[in-house]
Parts: sequence; structure tokens; C-alpha cells
Amino acid sequence: MTLNFKASIGLAALSLAITLTACQNTVVNNTENLDSSTHVHEYNDSAANKDAMIDEASRDYQTVYLAISDTGGNYYQLQTLMYQLHAATPLAIDTLNRYYNPTKKEIVVAENDKDEMYRGEYFPRRFPGNELSIEHMNTYNQNSNNSTFALVAAICETKASADSVLKIIAPSAKKAFVIKGEIYAGCIH
Repeated sequence: MTLNFKASIGLAALSLAITLTACQNTVVNNTENLDSSTHVHEYNDSAANKDAMIDEASRDYQTVYLAISDTGGNYYQLQTLMYQLHAATPLAIDTLNRYYNPTKKEIVVAENDKDEMYRGEYFPRRFPGNELSIEHMNTYNQNSNNSTFALVAAICETKASADSVLKIIAPSAKKAFVIKGEIYAGCIH
């Protein structure tokens, strides 16, 4: 089944709107006690409503600047560089309790993690901070594929902050650079 671009965006916005509604706890779970004064809103399939959902969804994205130490397809090489950078700089390592699963060929949350929803799945680093972590590059750059990893040194709200981290890591990470990215910062549960 092939969807055109607008239809796929509309479906994505609808899915996000449903998720956001659940996150805001606005869903009435027990309809037995509803009286005649309770108003139930029905789904509106109009183009204006879909545009409104897309606008709402785009507000949950945050523009950030990432200081990236290196990228590549070999997770273990980036992991070695991560430990070297940790030793050579004041940057801490934050794996978010994730590891590389060679069978899935992706970074996943540990199977024994307290967050049952993301066990065995990729959960990206999404908020500003100066920590070393290995991420899927396509989380931050849509032109990358899922098999490219990025050794992220910082996620910053300003380019100047990312450039400051770049100066710290550059002596030990010759391929380091800063990129501008969009990160989904809304509720994902």
C-alpha cells in the first residue's frame, strides 16, 4: 500500500495527537457515569483539523545543536572513542541503560530496565546536556540511515554552547563537528 506524503503526515499527526491526548490524561475511561451535560468530541476528519494536528505536533519539536565527536557504522569503534574522550575531557558518559544489540543491529534499552515500554527498543537521548552517548544518527539528521551511529558529546540549546563543547573534544576527536537538529521533546509514553 503506497501513501502519498500528505496522507502519511496526516496519519503521523493523528497518531501523535492520540499519544499526546493519552499523555495529558484527558481521556475519560469510564463512560457509565456520564450525564447529559457531558460533551463528547467526535473525530473531525477535515483538512483544517489535520493541519491543526500537524501544527500541534510541530510544537513538540525543539531545535538543538549537537556536538558530535564522530560517526560511523561500527558501534564498538565509537564506544572505544567514547571511553578515550571520557578520560581526556570532563565529559561524563550516559548510556541511558542502553547497549548495542548485534542481532538487531541497533542500540537498545536493557531487557531488565525499569521502563517496560522501551525494553529491547531504541530510546533516543532527547534533552540538552553535556554527556557522551552513542545514538542513531538519523534521530538528529533525517539524511542519515539507521545503521550510522553518532558519538554525541553534547546536545545544546545554542550553537555557541555546542561550539564550546567542540573546542573541548576537538584535540581528542579530530572528526568532531556541530550540527543543527530537531528533537521530539513531547511525551512518548
